[in-house]
Formats: sequence, C-alpha cells, structure tokens
Amino acid sequence: MADIIPSIIEQKYYAGQLLQVEDFNRERDFHIQYRNFGNQQLLSSGVLSGLTVDKSGSAINVSSGAAIDINGVYILLTADKSYAVTSADGDYQFVISHQTIPVPDTKNQLKSNPVLSLIAAGKPINDGILLANVTISNKVVSKLESAALAVEILSSRIPEQSIQNLDASVITKGIFDKNRIPDLQNLNGKLTLSQLPFLPNKDNAIVQNAFTAGVLTGLTASNTDKIAQLTSGIAVDASGNQIVLDNTATYNNSTITAQKGIFSLDMSDAVFQDKTWLLLISPNTADSGSPILEFAENKTKEKVILATVRVTAGMPVVSSNDRESVQLKTDRLPELTPDILPDIKDLKGKVAIIQLPGLGEMTGKLNPGQVPQIQELQGQLTVGQLPPDIVGTKEYLTFFVNQAVVGEGAKIQFSWITDKGVDSLSLSYFSEVGINNLSTGNNAIKLTDASFPYTILATTTFTLTALIKGVIVGQKQLTITVFALLELARLQFANNKSANDCISLILNQFPTVTANDSAIALAKAGYKSTETAGALKIGFPKLTPAQVAAALSAAFGKTTPADLARSDKEKGLTAIEAGGNLVSQFPGISAMDFGVSLGQAGYSTEQLGPALKQYFPKLSPAEVANIFHQSYK
Repeated sequence: MADIIPSIIEQKYYAGQLLQVEDFNRERDFHIQYRNFGNQQLLSSGVLSGLTVDKSGSAINVSSGAAIDINGVYILLTADKSYAVTSADGDYQFVISHQTIPVPDTKNQLKSNPVLSLIAAGKPINDGILLANVTISNKVVSKLESAALAVEILSSRIPEQSIQNLDASVITKGIFDKNRIPDLQNLNGKLTLSQLPFLPNKDNAIVQNAFTAGVLTGLTASNTDKIAQLTSGIAVDASGNQIVLDNTATYNNSTITAQKGIFSLDMSDAVFQDKTWLLLISPNTADSGSPILEFAENKTKEKVILATVRVTAGMPVVSSNDRESVQLKTDRLPELTPDILPDIKDLKGKVAIIQLPGLGEMTGKLNPGQVPQIQELQGQLTVGQLPPDIVGTKEYLTFFVNQAVVGEGAKIQFSWITDKGVDSLSLSYFSEVGINNLSTGNNAIKLTDASFPYTILATTTFTLTALIKGVIVGQKQLTITVFALLELARLQFANNKSANDCISLILNQFPTVTANDSAIALAKAGYKSTETAGALKIGFPKLTPAQVAAALSAAFGKTTPADLARSDKEKGLTAIEAGGNLVSQFPGISAMDFGVSLGQAGYSTEQLGPALKQYFPKLSPAEVANIFHQSYK
C-alpha cells in the first residue's frame, strides 16, 4: 500500500489582516506536521537517546531521554522519572507515549510531559514506544527486560553499495555471495571492532606490534552544563597496555565513581575557560590504581586522546574529531592474491560447525557430503535450503483489512489470500451474545469473493478460518478498533491537534455527523468556543450564521454577547480582541448590541471607539454617539 501523503495547510498573510488564535495555531501546526512527516519518511520509530529502565521494588525507573513515535512525533523526557506499579500480577509492556501539559502560571505555553504506562502483553501499544517487557508478581516488579529499539534510517533510504563503491567501513554484518566479493587487494576502509581478534591481556608486545594506540570500545564523551561526561570502556596505549575504565577513575588526584556507567568531570574552574583541551586517559602506575583521566593542552605518547573539549563562557563543548581508535597496523595484513584463494566449487570435505554462517542468512544448498552431523547443527533453515521433497512453510491463509482504526458505523473491507488447496473459509467474531458467524446465509463469505464488506459498530476481533474438506488448516485474526465521536475528539485535543484538524478527522470517520454533534464533541474535548466556531465554518461551509450560533449554544450553553464580553474582560483581553470574539461567536451581531455588550463588560469609551471602528467601519458619527449613549447610560 502506498504511503498516505498528508494535506498540510500553510498560513498565508496579507497587509491589514486581523490575526486570531486559529491563524497562529495553523502556522504552528504547519511546521509540526512537516517535521513529523519528514521523520516518518526517513526514520523508524524508537529511542533516540537515554530512556534506560531499571526496577526498584514496585517501581520502574526511567532515565531522561528522547524517542520518535510512529507518527514522527518527538517524545522528550527531560528528567529521570519513576513509575509506581499498581497493576495486577501478570506480564506487561512498559510504554512511553507523547503528551504535553500547560506550563504552570501561563495561559499559552505547553511543555513535554510523556506518559508512562503498563499495557498487557500482546495488546497493541498504538503510538507508544516499547521500553521494556515487565512481569509483576505480588505487586512487585519481578522481571524487567529492556525491549527498546533504537531509531534507524529506513532501509529504503540507504543506497545499495555496489562493487565499484564498496568500502569496508560500510560492512556491518552478514556474508557476501562469492560473486559480490571485490578483489581483496582493492578493499579500502577500516576494520570494525567486531572484526578485530581478541587482544591478550598480558602480552603487550604482541598488541603493541599489531595495533595502533586508541579506543577499543566505549569511552564516549559528551557535555551537559559545566560538566564533561564519559562512558566506561577500553583503550590501548602505545605500549600495548589495555586501559579498562569500569567503575572508578582518578581525576584531579581524587577517585571518582561512575553513576549508571557515566563519569562526570567538573570543568567549572576558571583555568578551563576559553581554551581547547584534550581529554586523555592513561594507565595508573600503581598496581591497584584506577585509570587516570585528565585534561591537557598537548598529548604525550603514553596517553590516548578520547575527545577535544572547548570551554566558552563556562560551557564545555565536546568534539570527537581528534579521538583515536584502535586499528590493525597495515603491515600485519597479508597480501591476498587470486592464486592463493581456493575455488569454491572445487572445495572438498565437510564444513565444520564454526564455519557455518547463521542459517537465516545462508543461501544455496549444501551437498550431502558437506553437511555436518545433524545433531550438532544449530539455527533454522530457510525454505530455499530445504530439498524439494520436504514440504515448505508456505501460508495457507493471509488476512487483510483496509482500515484498522475507524469511527462507529464505518464500513470496512476484508480481503484474503489462500493457497495449498484451501477449499472453504469461515469468518466469525465474538460479541455479547456469543460467537457470531458471517459464513452462513445469503450474504455469507465465499472463497471466490475478492473481498467482504462489513459495517462495524464497536471494537471487535475477527477470526478468518481456512479449511480443506472441513478440516481447519489455518486461522488468522484481525482486531478493528472503533472510536466513538467524543473519544476521537478528546484524543485529538490531547495530541495538540487544532479544532480544524479535529473536525476534518471527525467528518472523515463519521460522514453523517451533524454540526451540533460535532460542536458538542469539540466542546467536551476541551476546545474553546472561538476555535469550535472556526472549525464549524470549515467543516460545514453551508451553515448560516444563525445555525453556527445554534450549534455553539448546544455545545457551550446559551451565552449572551454581554456574558462573553464580561468573560473576555476578566481574562484581560483588549476591547478589540473581545470584539473579535463577539463577531466570531455571534455572526450578524448589530453594532448597538456590540457596543452595549462591551460597555456593560467595563470597557471605557476610549477602548470601545477603536473596536467599533475596527468591526463597523461604515458607522456615522451620529450612530457612534448614539451607541455610546446607550452603552454608558
């Protein structure tokens, strides 16, 4: 199915335009929607940084971090957070989801406040990001396994590497087909850590002669406030010594301890200011001493550079440009020429277990003489590796639906693919009255049908069964989630969608909904009357001003112009802003009612005059004077 390309509305401005809340919301939503769409097209959902989890009795602790959900929305947890477990015993998915809340003591600011929740194992997590799988026993977290996936660039966005541009630095895993292996003497790039042999701990001479000094693993530097941070890891110095930074280190002649695997190095001292420093690591000469971490302006031979740090106005900025990494010395690589490589087709004997690749990555078929003892074989063969006389694992049945999340009363379309001799189908679902079968009667599902339409009223799980001569050979299930009108509106409001976006989605999911019902749903979801009025004009463009007013009255109660003006005055709105709300919520309001409402609300003549001129520019001086007289008598 092709990607759904969203229709994103861009705000247009012109000279003299009266800008209202929905205009600024539309401008904001334009940038948010473009950013989210770009994230969806380029990146997978998952964790960007942090969000590590651990358990403590009946609590789950989450470190600060960031993630991107399936909608491309950023989830930002700005501080460590603890989640108190109150769920019943069982297996759960620990999930983080996007949410914003008002900034305290403000009227127009929101901040990120992600929701942490436990969802029963096997249930959909919707827009959430899975952080861990959790088991609760006796109200205590008895088991917690991290299950977070890192954000990755979508494979469709990564160009295929051809033989001509192949570089060793892009090879991360897997085994090449022999026809795709370039001439080895022409291979460029550096070996990755996983391609390096094990480094012996004691024989420093071997390490020194075979490898350059540098970082072997970990030891990643970063910065926050006036602190430089460093992860644990291993380095090798120029003498072949392995420097293992684990839990403790020596810094400024004192022993420091890692917190959650991270060392914090204070750089607030004036000596660091406005200079560039090298972060160095070296072994401690004392037998039991921990590795030495220090900042220096120049490097000495026995020390390894981890990062470059520039301190400006008290803030350190870390760069890894000068970081040294362990590399295999080029004079230790033999020159491989074609005449010393065996011809694969002439290879004889049996393949040893340690020479077999992961069977899931293996292609082709082994000759009987090359297969090791079956009882020693590990992994799982693919269908293409099985002999032709062994039955494959091709599916009997595949089950599809055109929409998985719909509004109440929507019409959905089931479709399917059958194979391997399936001669009949059965479609059923469970409801309050028991199991309902859609495979009987005049409108029953048939194997020859291309698809099957169905009108759905509530969230339901459907089961499609494939049979051969009355015997069940395969079953597939699909759950269709149904949103009620108010539930859909509340979800859009919680996700900071504008009232215009909300009513567009409502009309898409509930094509027969009335303007009054739409207005009531928006009001109960939390949208303001002015936002709802603007949305009604977009969703129901043929409504008269009186019909819009009636819908707003049904949603927000019968509010008079004077009530609205008084409310706006209490909120601190200017007379022009309050007048804008009057003409928006009470289309067709007369100039007299307009002036009297603002006058009774407490606005002065100096404030009322510009408002009348703004919204009723054709009034004569005599008419304005009469309105003043009636408004302040």
